[in-house]
Amino acid sequence: MTACVPVSAVTEEDPAFDHWDIEVDTADPPADLAPLVAAVEDPVEGFFGPGTMMWRVGRETALFLGGMTCILLQLSHPKVAPGIEHSDYEADPHARFSRTFEVVDAIIFGDVETALEGAMIVRELHTYVTGELDEDVGPYAAGEPYAASDPDLLLWVHATLIHQSVVAYDTYVEDLHDEAAERFYQDSKTFGQLFGVPRDQYPETLSEFRTYVDRTAEETLALGETGETVRDIILETSYLPGPALPTVLRPVRAFFGAATMPPAARDALGLEWRRRHEAAFRLFRAAVRPTYRALPARIRFKNGYLEAMGRVAADSDTRATRPTAATPED
Repeated sequence: MTACVPVSAVTEEDPAFDHWDIEVDTADPPADLAPLVAAVEDPVEGFFGPGTMMWRVGRETALFLGGMTCILLQLSHPKVAPGIEHSDYEADPHARFSRTFEVVDAIIFGDVETALEGAMIVRELHTYVTGELDEDVGPYAAGEPYAASDPDLLLWVHATLIHQSVVAYDTYVEDLHDEAAERFYQDSKTFGQLFGVPRDQYPETLSEFRTYVDRTAEETLALGETGETVRDIILETSYLPGPALPTVLRPVRAFFGAATMPPAARDALGLEWRRRHEAAFRLFRAAVRPTYRALPARIRFKNGYLEAMGRVAADSDTRATRPTAATPED
């Protein structure tokens, strides 16, 4: 759901979120989460589970191919870009990317307690991200307030995850038919609620959601100086040891970032996309899809998903071998 953004093993020996240095009490979740917790059928499976479209789509490592698009779509919102500056994206954009996906996958694949912890930590972090715009950008004027906990901004950030998850799955894995895509979208509303987006904030159907994304791209997305700075750092910063190679990194990241985003968003971000780019991307997709589908599970699927399946299977085995109460004789 990847700011855009993989979950590692969650064990007692390696607590999931120790590095965030924030303590939350999952026994006392926010009031708006109580109905979600009460509706969970199996706490071991978490808020979703093996039979959901959220697990089917979210397990694919191919979704990472849409990560650059996701981040670019987020920062192109005038009130999201300055919020990104509150993080350590400039010093280590890869670490920020990884941490975001860590929480996303913990909420998707974790048991109820792990998912709640991740959601509550993110909510707490968002309370510190506030400020005022220092320039006129798009439809907003300098001096207007922004806050990471604003449901409208949270909706857009989550919308980039939903949009890119569907597009990446449909592009690199297999065609996602309308009914399956709709189920994934409805699952995504639960995910968003955990982060603090009221369910009624979402467009009712996937079709209406797509209209919302296109309309936001056309009417709201724009880059000011802050957005341009964040964009350039994301496109040019190397995530690997050694010298940065912006002249190499920028065109490659810009190509993959622009490939699957709405045309209006490309324009807002200043990303070129011509017929030659479209032709090259079609060739890339045609080569990647059959190769990707042939990968072994340990490579194709995220660690968080594989570990979740192991956790669910172990719990099932435990239940199967658990002694049952004797039936009283008549």
